[in-house]
Amino acid sequence: MSSILTTTRALWVTDKIKCNYHPVIDESEILEKYYPLEIIEYSDSLKGFETLYKLEKLEIK
Repeated sequence: MSSILTTTRALWVTDKIKCNYHPVIDESEILEKYYPLEIIEYSDSLKGFETLYKLEKLEIK
């Protein structure tokens, strides 16, 4: 018996930052156009549980 766990992501993004690296998102089709500032992941199977990733500071040297 196995269950399929579907995860949904809600992204708050900007098109002002151009960078091909993101510590959470590894999808080039997103990073080519946008840079995620906030990511909320949740699953309908796990009611009341969500994971929030939030960019607080970005330094490029």
